[in-house]
Amino acid sequence: ANSSRKEWNAFVPFCDIFNDAIEPVASWSRDGKTGDFKVVASKFVRGGDEVTISYGAKSNDKLLSSYGFVHPGNPRDEVVIHLEDGNSGTMPPSISLSLGKLEPGYLRQAISRLQDVRMRLGHARKSRSRQEREVQTLEVLRNR
Repeated sequence: ANSSRKEWNAFVPFCDIFNDAIEPVASWSRDGKTGDFKVVASKFVRGGDEVTISYGAKSNDKLLSSYGFVHPGNPRDEVVIHLEDGNSGTMPPSISLSLGKLEPGYLRQAISRLQDVRMRLGHARKSRSRQEREVQTLEVLRNR
């Protein structure tokens, strides 16, 4: 095994009983020398309360595809917006837009900036109604 590797995968019996939380009450670690896996409470946990850990700073898309669940109101949620059509058989250039804690008017500003980027890439400006639909879609995603 490569000890300088930052990410690793391991089968750790019984650790699948720990659920993920946006604000977990425990943290986990692996001792690089011994290989021991430890879960340590970072807050006081009363008897009978659930001990939760963090699976990492993941968007709902990542959580759903990897673990089969989402967090309503996930502050790390995002939406990927493709700046070009993906007709060439390759991944089109894209950006990730955070759907975390947004200020009023943020989505309209973001869509406006996206229009500028698309114009620089040589794409025609979208109709006003399509732009409004994009804003509404992003607002729905944000409110989930």
